[in-house]
Formats: sequence, C-alpha cells, structure tokens
Amino acid sequence: MRLERKVGNLCVLSPKSKAFCQDLHSNRVQFIRLPLRETCTPLKQIERNYLGESVWASNITMGIETVALLLLFLLTRNEATARRKTVIGQKAVNLLPGMTLIVEDSLDFYKMTVTSNFQTWVALGLSQGNVVSMNGGGKGSDVYVCSSGKTERYWITQFYLPAGIEVPGSTCVQESGKTVMVFDLPKERVGYDNQILPKPGSNQMIIFARGSANQLAVAQHTKENRNGLEFDFAVPGSSTKPTRKIEAVLLLHSGFMIIAWGFLLPFGVSVANRGRWVEFAPAGSWFKVHKTVQYSGWLLQLIGAACAICYCQKYSSHFATKHAWIGSFVVMVGTLQPLNAFFRPHPPFGGWPRNEKPTKRVLFEIFHKAGGWIAVIVGMVNVYLGIVLADEKQYEHSFLAFVTIFSVLSSIIVLLFFFFGLANPNNPTSQFVVGAKQKIRDSPRAPLMS
Repeated sequence: MRLERKVGNLCVLSPKSKAFCQDLHSNRVQFIRLPLRETCTPLKQIERNYLGESVWASNITMGIETVALLLLFLLTRNEATARRKTVIGQKAVNLLPGMTLIVEDSLDFYKMTVTSNFQTWVALGLSQGNVVSMNGGGKGSDVYVCSSGKTERYWITQFYLPAGIEVPGSTCVQESGKTVMVFDLPKERVGYDNQILPKPGSNQMIIFARGSANQLAVAQHTKENRNGLEFDFAVPGSSTKPTRKIEAVLLLHSGFMIIAWGFLLPFGVSVANRGRWVEFAPAGSWFKVHKTVQYSGWLLQLIGAACAICYCQKYSSHFATKHAWIGSFVVMVGTLQPLNAFFRPHPPFGGWPRNEKPTKRVLFEIFHKAGGWIAVIVGMVNVYLGIVLADEKQYEHSFLAFVTIFSVLSSIIVLLFFFFGLANPNNPTSQFVVGAKQKIRDSPRAPLMS
C-alpha cells in the first residue's frame, strides 16, 4: 500500500483501489473509487516508501491510518449535519396573516421555507433599497417566486416580472389547502448576473407577497397581500417594521398639491362665491382675486402632477391606487377650467336682455362652476387620501406629521373664510381680501361679474 499526501487532502489508496479522501478546507468527506494502480493528483506530495518494512508492520500502519480517517469522516459528517439543522429563531417569522418564514443556516446557504395557509402563489426576496417595493425603489430586488408548481428567481428593476430562472433544488407545493416554497439562498455569488447576498449582522429589507386564494400563477397582488420587513440573518427571529425615507420628488408633489388643491384652488372658488357679496368693494375686485388665485393654483397643480408621474415611473406604478385615479380626474378638470373660462360668453352692459341667459352661457356655468366645485371638493379629499397612502407605504412619521398639519391648517383657513362669509358677507376678512373700504359709503356694490 502507498500513502500519498497533498495540500488540503489526505488520500489513502487500498489494494482494492478505494480511496478515502478528506477535504480539510471545506470539511466535506467523499468516497472516490479509483482504477487499479491510479493515484490522486497531488499539488505537493511526499511519498513514504514501505519497502524494507516487514509485512506485519505495514499492515498495522495501514490499519491505523484507515481507522483514523474513518473516525475523522464520522466526526465531520456529524458536524456538517448539525450545522445544516441550525434554525434561526425558535419560531417562524410572521410575514402576513397566515404566511410565515423559517430560515435554516447551512454551510454555504440559508434554507428558506415560506408557507401560506391557503393555495396561492408566494414570493420572497431581498431588496436593494430601503423601501417596500417590488423593484427595490428602482435599485433592484432579488425575488424568488413559487408559481404554477415551480420556483423561479427574478431580478426586478421595473414594475413587471422579467424572464425568470428556475431555481435548482427548490420546491413549490400548492396543494392540500396551503402553499410551501423551499429554496436555498446562497451566501456567496453563484453565477447569477445580479444577486443580493445576505448580510448577517445588519438589517436587510426583505419583501414578500402572495396572491388571492386559489390563484396559483403569479399575478398582480392586492395591497393587503404584500409588505416588507427589516431582517437580520444573524439574530434569531429578528424582524422590524421598516420606515421609508421620503423621496425628493414625492416631497415636491405633496407640497405643490397641498398648496394647490388644499388651499389656493378651494380658496379661489370661495372668493368667487362669497366675495361678490361684500359691500363697498371696488367693481370686479372679487373676480380679479379669484382669477389671480386660480391661475396660481392651476400652475402649481400642473407641477405637482408632473412630480407624481416621475414618482410613479421610478418608485411606484401608474394608476395603481384610488388616489392616483382621483388625482388624475381632478387635475384634468382643473386644467380645463381656464380654457372654458376663456371662451365664456360675457354678459352685456346692463345685464342679459329680459334676464334670459343664452344657451352657451348656461353650458359655461354648468361646466365651469359646477365642475370647479366638484374638482375642489374632491381635490381636498384626495389630499388626505394621499396622506393615508403615504402611511400605508410606511414613510417616516416626521413626513406624515408635516403634511397632515399643513393640510389641516390649509383646510381650516378655507372653510373659515367660506362659512364666515356665508354668515356675514361683510366680515373683516372678506373685506380685506376683496379690498373693500367701509368709509366710502357711496361706493356702489361690486357687480356680479363672472
């Protein structure tokens, strides 16, 4: 028998051409059958020649070496098995109601087990950004999806699923009233073009979603069936609800829209409705104030709408919420208001003949006045729907507090002006807004221009 040693490996060749090889670097044991007279190919070998030794001494040496290697194999096998069964946390991490995650630490990977209490598709991934978003806030996300009986991996940078790659060794079981997805999350890069690795010791954003009951193929989910957590792979059972930092484009959108639809445009409509009844005001003063305020709000809401489009393109998706649909309607109506006002039929000096308005004037009042009232009321409500949506997206509490206070103060100012004007048209605030001067008693009341 001949013993060969090489860097990182012990190889023993028996007379029956069997080799027991122990990889000392990776603690992996393999049994390799080699052809007769064939040896391992060592990087650096030191041969020990047993020629000249007695037969019994050679047999004893061979037996000792073989027993030592068998013991080493058994010890390392038990150690590897113990490491594969190390579970992070004593209980499953709750992702969604009835949806859990169990993580098992292995040598080269984390074994991820996602379970849903009803049959559907499920998805779990690591996000490159700090937001609960399928594309990692535009930075990318590494997502594993159990759909139609197989588990596929996706690298997502947009708000749609690109072509997926089936994950070797994974399982996707959608039967018996539940769904179970099991896959190995590598600790090191394994050849994918893009890959997010676990970072034990630091919080990482994991995102997850699922479909409705009996929806076995991946499709768009509801907002109740998606969320995210900050997860530390080194801390047993760790998970915290993340807070999302405000993006600059969303901050601009919020500010412009609160000023426009939360204050200026409703205030301008209130001036047109209440300001015309103020006594001792210069002729047409309420109309000049109304026009100036409305044009200012009109411009700001266009800028706010452009910011919303940029935000949805990069950080969200278009027309995915009620806030987006209502906002689009409000902006469309608000944008058309100056246009139909420009083509309105003006009343002749002294008023309409026989006090009868022509059909074009009636249509103008329906579209401009009624449309304006509908737009400002719905627009003010949509401002608060936007705050609720921001809270659902888990933005920072400081941002939510700021926009809430700003919106409430704007609404209070508008409502107080309107109702005070309704109770007393000549109250000091209304007189100040339209420039009325009480000391000029012979000044005619402002005409009912529009």
